[in-house]
Amino acid sequence: MTVIPTIYLSAAFYFFLVWLEAFKRDNNISLQQRRISWLVLILGTIFWPIVVPFSYLERINTAPRDIC
Repeated sequence: MTVIPTIYLSAAFYFFLVWLEAFKRDNNISLQQRRISWLVLILGTIFWPIVVPFSYLERINTAPRDIC
């Protein structure tokens, strides 16, 4: 049962690193934009394990069903 949390945490960590590198490379933003970017980065990483399962369940429930 520890596989699923490990996968979610690994994905969150990976995306955190990708977004962090993107923020580091962007030097043409103001201090206020940089603070907002950090806030989005932190919130996105925190809520990743919560939002993804709900999004997946919603997608399954709204998908068209094939009747054969």
